[in-house]
Amino acid sequence: MQILDLLAQDPSRWWPAQELSEAIGVSHHRQLRGVLSEMTRGGDLQRKKESAGLPASYRPAPAAPPASQEENVMSG
Repeated sequence: MQILDLLAQDPSRWWPAQELSEAIGVSHHRQLRGVLSEMTRGGDLQRKKESAGLPASYRPAPAAPPASQEENVMSG
């Protein structure tokens, strides 16, 4: 997916929605709202909103830590 590939280049950077839309060739950041919302709810992205008048910024969500060996033995 273009969005995740782009964000993975610098995972600590917060990307404003407008920059994301320009970088992937979408004419306006509002066209990405649904996709970015789904990705945030799905745990792929983190969302940060500075103030009511500005678009939100996004970055990749941190990866979940792998389950420990002890947890795997206990559950199996």
